[in-house]
Amino acid sequence: MASNRSDQNRELPHALAFRPWRDLSTYVVSAAAFIGIFFVIWSMTSALDTQRRYQASLMENAGTSISAEISRFVRERTRQLSLFAEQNTELLYRFMQTGESSPAHRALEGLLRKQYPNHFAFTVRGPQGGLFPDDLGMFVGPVCQRDIENFWDQNHATEILDPDLNSEGYKPFIHPMPNNFHFDMMTHWQMPSGEDALLFVSFYPTEIVRMISRFQLPGHRIVLVHADRPNLIEMMAEGSRDQLGENVLLSDLELENVMHRAPIEHTRWTILVMPETGFLEGLNENIHTRALYQILGIALFWMVAMWLIWRDLKRRLRNDIVLEEQTERLLNSQQIAHVGSWDWDIQTGELSWTDEIYRIFGRSRDDFGETYENFLKCIHKDDREAVQSAVNAAVNNDKPYDISHRIVLPDGTVGYVHERGKVYRDKRGQPLHMLGVVHDITERTHLDRSKAAFIGVISHELRTPLTAIKGTLGLLGGGAVGAMPDKAQDMLDVASRNADRLIELVNDILDLEKLESGKMEFHFEDTVLADVVTEAVKANLGFAAKHDVTLIVADDLPSARVNCDRDRIIQVMTNLLSNAVKFSDRWNKVLISIDFTDTEASVHVQDHGPGIPEKLRVDIFDRFTQVDASDIRSKSGTGLGLSICKSIIDSHEGTIDVDSREGVGSTFTFTLPRRG
Repeated sequence: MASNRSDQNRELPHALAFRPWRDLSTYVVSAAAFIGIFFVIWSMTSALDTQRRYQASLMENAGTSISAEISRFVRERTRQLSLFAEQNTELLYRFMQTGESSPAHRALEGLLRKQYPNHFAFTVRGPQGGLFPDDLGMFVGPVCQRDIENFWDQNHATEILDPDLNSEGYKPFIHPMPNNFHFDMMTHWQMPSGEDALLFVSFYPTEIVRMISRFQLPGHRIVLVHADRPNLIEMMAEGSRDQLGENVLLSDLELENVMHRAPIEHTRWTILVMPETGFLEGLNENIHTRALYQILGIALFWMVAMWLIWRDLKRRLRNDIVLEEQTERLLNSQQIAHVGSWDWDIQTGELSWTDEIYRIFGRSRDDFGETYENFLKCIHKDDREAVQSAVNAAVNNDKPYDISHRIVLPDGTVGYVHERGKVYRDKRGQPLHMLGVVHDITERTHLDRSKAAFIGVISHELRTPLTAIKGTLGLLGGGAVGAMPDKAQDMLDVASRNADRLIELVNDILDLEKLESGKMEFHFEDTVLADVVTEAVKANLGFAAKHDVTLIVADDLPSARVNCDRDRIIQVMTNLLSNAVKFSDRWNKVLISIDFTDTEASVHVQDHGPGIPEKLRVDIFDRFTQVDASDIRSKSGTGLGLSICKSIIDSHEGTIDVDSREGVGSTFTFTLPRRG
């Protein structure tokens, strides 16, 4: 499409700059990467929070479950001890009467060990305050004795003295005896005399440790601490306090990491659930690592995308520069060739011209409205109707727009232009745009007129006298005025040959002009090509004999038929045969043959002359082209014969070509289409 910029305002290619930040795609990709990173960070934060809440929920569930389980265990063990005392009242009473190492003692020991395999000692308190046995083999320490007495006093007092010792049962905790950490359970029973007594049993903490192990999840720690000392470990899944060595106190950091804390009913323990050291950090590190990889992936995507965008922008910049340069060259070429291009918007009537059209029409952008109507005003009034008709035929009937017409410049000067255009339509066939070119042919038109005048001079003012001169020379040479001296006769012969060459040149010029202007008349008829070739060969036998060259026609020429002008094909054959004869050495042969296919027939004229140099083969059919060699230039010729041959063959919609090798010879071939 034509550009509306003037030469002064047109940007040069070097003014184009690489500015990727001005491209929308860079902002879109960067925004997408930023949103992606923001989403990853938000997802990471959400995952960390979700992970912490999930672990807290697991620990809360575990803590709640183990608290309920231990509480139920204590209640059930207290109930079982009460039931045991009721069922074995007589045996307990007898034990109090007989003492340690008696059959009653051994019987009680056996029953307790059978029902409670993890117990290791028991004692009975009588109504008078005595213990049976009094120290359980040094297992009943001061703490145990104090608890027994406090529990007895609490249950026989009129008000609650100690909330950890009440009528609902004794609240156990770990007793730190040397090499024997245990917890105690107590219950009241009534002797046969109706007096109260108390059964005290000590247990190893293994059952509670197993409960903790069962409820503790991987990565979690369940710790039982004393309610009065929240940093003192009573029991863990690894064992009771005596099995943990020196590591029995929780650090401040561990206490800060506790995610669930709750007292256990019916005991003096508090359950703490916390993550193992580094457990949550490890889970968080996985989330952080995944987020880091995602961010790195987004960053890599951004870098690759930006690289692709920048590469595409650079490619587009290079293309823009090339396009700008090509546009510049096109406009310069249009100016040199006096050719401009135009674009007519059929829907709006707007017309866009390149600078060269303004120069051709003698207008400027400032004083010319770019419309179809203003264009018509520039056309010569006698040609305006023809141009409108051609435009309408192209728009309405899709006919080619190809017309030459006159234009009137602002100073009144008449110019000549040749226009060609094409209509572009939408999918429904409606015309949208018409694009075309304008060629300034004013100079060519003036030259054509001068050439026509020159041709007229040649035709009327030169050929007629030459014919008369040729006739006169013929009469003189034939002895019409008497015999001529030998020297005069030689001069007449030279003059006659030169007159023949001049007449041949004039005839060739006239023929070429007729062919180019389309004024040459052709009379096409269905003809056997072999008959035409044979007739041409016969007509040139005398010329060949004069040069001691033999014309040989191939045997059994095919009877291929073509639609041609017989005389013009003979003219082509005569030119080719005369050239072959002139450029053949004496006693050489010129071979003529015909071959054909279903669609075309070809004639070959082969000589054994010096051949045509390779650099001249491309232009051999142009005007006035002759092989430039001293032994060849001596051959007479106008240099127009092969050009005329090509024009005649082109008019027959055929082709003509040459195959030549220097020092071997040349073969000229022309091909005509078959008509049936």
